[in-house]
Amino acid sequence: MKAIVVLGLLLKDNGRARKNLLRRLKKAHEVYLKGNYLILSGGMANPKAGITEAEIMEAYCLKKGIEKAAIIKEDKSLDTISNAVNTKKILKKKKIKKILIITSKTHARRAEFIFF
Repeated sequence: MKAIVVLGLLLKDNGRARKNLLRRLKKAHEVYLKGNYLILSGGMANPKAGITEAEIMEAYCLKKGIEKAAIIKEDKSLDTISNAVNTKKILKKKKIKKILIITSKTHARRAEFIFF
């Protein structure tokens, strides 16, 4: 079993996703294969938004036809370190050994360092 981990990005004050988050989600949709999990990692880093990054990401994925059973929301993280800590707990519980992390180019090096 594999998982695609999509790292969240601070939402706008109005609760909408920023362009870089939409790019991450578009890429996740492109590479998603049935049978894999999609772990959407991001909490309420912007309280003004009134919604978690994971909830916004889930709505996007469901709209694109990804089945709800494949989606795991990790909605507690407020930064990359907590993304990694909380996601690793999910991976261990689900016995997932292989992951693909989707983030932005400017965030990739930090995410790789923290996750691995």
